[in-house]
Amino acid sequence: MFLNKKVSILVAIVIVALTVSGYLYGYNRGFSAGRRPDNIENNAILNATDSTASNQSPKTVSLNAKIHFKRLYNYCLHTTTQTVVAPKEIVGLTKEELAKNYSDWIVTDFSKNDITLEKEIDSYCPLHYMVRDEEGYVAIYKYNEENDQLDIIKQTNIKTEFLPDDTKMHILNGIGLESLEEVEAMLESLDS
Repeated sequence: MFLNKKVSILVAIVIVALTVSGYLYGYNRGFSAGRRPDNIENNAILNATDSTASNQSPKTVSLNAKIHFKRLYNYCLHTTTQTVVAPKEIVGLTKEELAKNYSDWIVTDFSKNDITLEKEIDSYCPLHYMVRDEEGYVAIYKYNEENDQLDIIKQTNIKTEFLPDDTKMHILNGIGLESLEEVEAMLESLDS
């Protein structure tokens, strides 16, 4: 009986201690956030701020917003940026709506007047030429940013199948060159 009384007292003390420590923790947590219960003026400011934040409409694209299309080229590691004024069709769109309209792009920065969209491209940038196989022949390509694809700029009469194995493998994978002079020099060496 004496043991049961000791256990009951111990349990009551633990419950009281937990209740007090929980209250103090909550009180101090509110105090550190600047919301002490007895600070009526501070609570009024916080409530006013909360209500204006909930009444604000989401950011949308403004009429003269600038859109920066940033392309990251994986083969040469170059980056290009093209800036345009937002087309009328996207004025008033939120960030989420804009992302749906430009599903191939990632929205990396969004404000009503300035938007940045990024895209990674598995190719060389427009400053480079690519020499690769096209239907069994060596061809020269250049990346076209307007239609986001490689455009063939010259088809040669050099057959890929007659090239040495290591050269053929490079041509099949595509070789990036920085100038037309480099392209011409390569074509001369392949043709000889």
